[in-house]
Amino acid sequence: MTNNELIDRYVYAVSAQLPGSIRNDVDKELRTAISDMLDERCDGMTPSENDVKVVLTELGDPSELALKYDPRGERWLIGPKYYRSYFKVLTIVLIANTCALILAGIVSAMAGESSGAWYSIAAEWLNNIWNTALAVFAVVTIVFAVLEYKKVNIGSNGDLMNLPPVPEKNEKISRVDSIIGIFVGAIILVVFLFAPQWVGLGVMNLPDGGSRFVSLFNVPVVKDLWFLFVVSFGASIANDCFKLIVARYNIKVAIVNAVCEAVTIIMSAFILLRSDIVNPQISELVSELDVAPEDVEVVSGIFSHLNVLIFGLIAVFGLISIVVTTVKGIKYSKAAK
Repeated sequence: MTNNELIDRYVYAVSAQLPGSIRNDVDKELRTAISDMLDERCDGMTPSENDVKVVLTELGDPSELALKYDPRGERWLIGPKYYRSYFKVLTIVLIANTCALILAGIVSAMAGESSGAWYSIAAEWLNNIWNTALAVFAVVTIVFAVLEYKKVNIGSNGDLMNLPPVPEKNEKISRVDSIIGIFVGAIILVVFLFAPQWVGLGVMNLPDGGSRFVSLFNVPVVKDLWFLFVVSFGASIANDCFKLIVARYNIKVAIVNAVCEAVTIIMSAFILLRSDIVNPQISELVSELDVAPEDVEVVSGIFSHLNVLIFGLIAVFGLISIVVTTVKGIKYSKAAK
C-alpha cells in the first residue's frame, strides 16, 4: 500500500462520519495537518510507510478524531442524561401493557371465546404479548431518542446556581396517578384492539326468561378504526409518561398535556361521531325490556346517542384537564423564577 493510499483511507475514515456540509473542509484541513506532521518528522526527507503510520497513529482513532471535528458533539441514541427516565418509563409501560394483555387473555379464556388447542391459544397469546412489547419498546425509545437529539431539558439545566426549587405539595404530580393512568390506558387500548365485543350491555331476566349480552359498539367498525384508537390512547399514555418523568407542574407539562388531550379529543371525534359506531342491536335489546313504552323510548334514545354522550364526556374532561394543568403550569413556573 502506498503512502498516499494509506493517507486517503485514514482521511476518508474520518470525513465519512461527518455531516456533508463540512466534509470537504475537514478533508483539506486534515491532509494539511498530516503533511505538516510528516515534514516536521522527516525534516525534508521522503516519508517512509513507517513514518506515515507513526503520524496517523499520533492523530488517533478515526472515530475519536471525527468526534473532535463534529459540530454536533458526542451523540447517543439514549444518553446518560435521559437513560434513568427512559428505563423507568419503559419498565412501567411494558409492565402495564403485559398485565393488560394477560388480563385480556384470562377474560377471553373464561368467556370461552378462545378456540383450538391450548398450546395454539398460548402461542397466540405469547405472540401478542411479544409484538406489543416490541411496539412499546420502539415507541418509548423513539420518543427518548428525539428528546436526546433535540436536547430537550426534562430536569435541571446543569446550572447549579439556577436549579429549580423544591416543589410544593400541590406542585407535585402524583406518580401513582400517572402510573394508574398508564395502566388504565393500556388496558382500554388492548380491549378495543383485541376484544371490543367485551364492552357491552348485559340484561338478565328478559320477558322470555333468558338473558342477552350485546356489545355497545359495532365491532367490525371498531376494528377498522384501530389506528385511531392507537393514536388516541397512545397520546393519553404518552401524556402520563411525561408527567411521570417531570413529576411537577410547569409550562412544558402544560404544553404536552394540551397537545395530548387535543389529540385524544380529535381522535375520539373521528371514532365516536360516526353514525355507524353504535351497535344497532342495542335498540333491539332495549325494546325487549319489560318496561313502559315511554321508558323504552327514553332508554333507546340514550343508547342510540351513547357515542355522542361518551364523546361529550371525553371532550369536557379533556378541556378541564387542559385548563387546570395550564393554570398550574403557569402558576408554578412563575413561582420557580
